[in-house]
Amino acid sequence: MNRRGQFLTRAVIYDQGIVARLADAELERAGFAGPGYCQQSMRKIFSEPFEIAGGKQGQADFLGARFHLEGRGDKGGFLAQVDGYVIPPGGGDLIDLIHQFDAGGSGQEEDPGGEAHDTGRRGRRGTIGSMNDSMAQASPEFVRLEAPGWKSGLSWVCSILLSALFLLSGLWKITDVQGTAVRMVQAKVPDSLGLAAALFFGIVETVAAVMIVVPRLRRWGALIVGAMLLAFLGYFAINYNALRGADCSCIPWLKRVVGPGFFVGDGVMLAMAFFAGLGSRRSEGLRAVALIAAAVAVFAGVSYGVGAARETGTLAPANVVVDGQPYSLEHGKVFLFYFDPACMHCFESAQRMSKMKWGDTRVVGVPISQPQFAGQFMQDTGFRMAVTSDRDKLKAVFPYAGVPAGVAIENGRQKAALTKFDGEEPAATLKSLGLIQ
Repeated sequence: MNRRGQFLTRAVIYDQGIVARLADAELERAGFAGPGYCQQSMRKIFSEPFEIAGGKQGQADFLGARFHLEGRGDKGGFLAQVDGYVIPPGGGDLIDLIHQFDAGGSGQEEDPGGEAHDTGRRGRRGTIGSMNDSMAQASPEFVRLEAPGWKSGLSWVCSILLSALFLLSGLWKITDVQGTAVRMVQAKVPDSLGLAAALFFGIVETVAAVMIVVPRLRRWGALIVGAMLLAFLGYFAINYNALRGADCSCIPWLKRVVGPGFFVGDGVMLAMAFFAGLGSRRSEGLRAVALIAAAVAVFAGVSYGVGAARETGTLAPANVVVDGQPYSLEHGKVFLFYFDPACMHCFESAQRMSKMKWGDTRVVGVPISQPQFAGQFMQDTGFRMAVTSDRDKLKAVFPYAGVPAGVAIENGRQKAALTKFDGEEPAATLKSLGLIQ
């Protein structure tokens, strides 16, 4: 106070009684209230939170509590600010205290009979000590942990490389389902499962290739790629002795011979699938996966239908060259046999066909490589046929995916394409077409 006692310049007070008495004196001088009004109010305000906490602690006072008041004079009268600092006791529940003592006095549960009790507290204002206190803070266990930069980058690189390889392999299979079925049988897949295996792996590889480059589907795509690689490794390990040295026909234009290098290559791709999934987020969106799979399945079905339609009715070239002379294909029954003199499957197939009764059907051999050994091939297998050098001409009209393969022609038009040379085939098909007796 100044010497004249007219206004309060600044005071720091730690006693609630003094605060109340000062406020009473100022209000009484202004004519707003009688003596003791603020003392009663201050006691009610300061004691109430203590009683809330004290009810839980079993004591009436609140340990560690102190209050700070700052007052300043103003033309309109006395201005006071009170800050409370409460240190909760060891077993106290600060959350309950905050809920019960809030800014608007409405934090307390409403009591049907306590309307008058609540009215005295309406209009009271609360003070927030820090802006962080008014903001919702994320619980540590729910904070999202982003993958480090190197993990995310490695995930992208691995997923792009795997997507390119599997997309190329899958599309190759579903755009030539019949040829893929032939290669499946050559890889010791049962003949009855060759076509189904071609469609299944073509669709799954294509779907996985798309999923692995979509961030929200990448982890699922990596799991599918990894599962397929493990299946391939297991299958070729079981059939290693039978398939050693053979081309796995996995990826077009890339010759991969079954051997130690094959397992190393698939092992590297398996590691890439692991890192692609490691740096990705949790996958979601089964509907998107279903739509992708449906689209790829439809495309595979259309491709198979087109390939099946092309297998019949195609017009054959009028003639080919055999021993330097034109050889007509326009009349009668002709069987074109695509073979490789170094192919053991071709060798075994030729041996079986040498025992068939061909009647008036003419057999034309088409060596796809090393034509200089075609004569030795016929001698060793005992299969007699006219050998032509017009491989490219015939392939343009009757394409093949692998050998052995055959084309049944009658009166210059294709009757059927033969891709199965195991078990009862091609004898059963040739007999049904009337090419053998």
